[in-house]
Amino acid sequence: MTQRGRQRKIREISASKQLEVRYRAELDALLKLMLNIALDELRKETPINDALPDYLKSLTAKMNRIFDKLDSIDLGAIASSISTRIVSTANRVNAERFDRQASKMLGIDLKGALASSGKAVQDQLEIDRQLNASLIKSVASEFKQEIADTIMANVQSGERSTNLITQIKERYNVSQIRAKLIARDQTSKLNGSLVKARSQALGAKTYIWSCVMDERAREDHKVMNGKLCRFDDDTVYSDDNGKTWKKRRQIGGTESHPTEDVNCRCAALPIVEF
Repeated sequence: MTQRGRQRKIREISASKQLEVRYRAELDALLKLMLNIALDELRKETPINDALPDYLKSLTAKMNRIFDKLDSIDLGAIASSISTRIVSTANRVNAERFDRQASKMLGIDLKGALASSGKAVQDQLEIDRQLNASLIKSVASEFKQEIADTIMANVQSGERSTNLITQIKERYNVSQIRAKLIARDQTSKLNGSLVKARSQALGAKTYIWSCVMDERAREDHKVMNGKLCRFDDDTVYSDDNGKTWKKRRQIGGTESHPTEDVNCRCAALPIVEF
């Protein structure tokens, strides 16, 4: 490959930990809204009566009120709103960090060049908004279904509300763990997709794969560490500065870009020629 112009490697553009915390908090607020609807209704006083049919009648009424309230929540609209806020913040943070690192490494002011990358970035932002809205809605929808299934099972078995409250709280805890994982993974993915979009807008065609290289790192990511990769083809790598390209599968390497696999902590270090 003929080298033309000067090449510079841009250092890692890190994701925002504060954004991850905010993402998690937004998801948790939605889950708690649904949790409290169920718990508030279940905690309402139920007449003490040893006759099981009377208890089941009261629980069934509570169940129907819970379902009505949960159904009144527009999960799609809430998910879209949360996604828009998170993605917009991710874009702002990424733009600031990318501009700072790129300008420092290249020794020139890139604000004008980065401003011209608008369409590429906007296209990626729209993809990210839709994906995150879908994920957020799925977390809430699954928790809503778990609340319904738990209540229905208790109605059918005739268990008391105290047991039901405990079970619903347990389902909330499981959903909360999933929300935490999604917040961490998607914050990283948002950053990675925006680094890729901005790098390509600057004309970067390649990047160096940077792996954390600890015990948590995947083996198929470790073998990619330090390898020259292409933004347009995640199945190849080069170990001779781009003169030849080899298939990643030959060395057991992942066929993905950094941050694309779940909870990937790797980074793409863009190579910009100018």
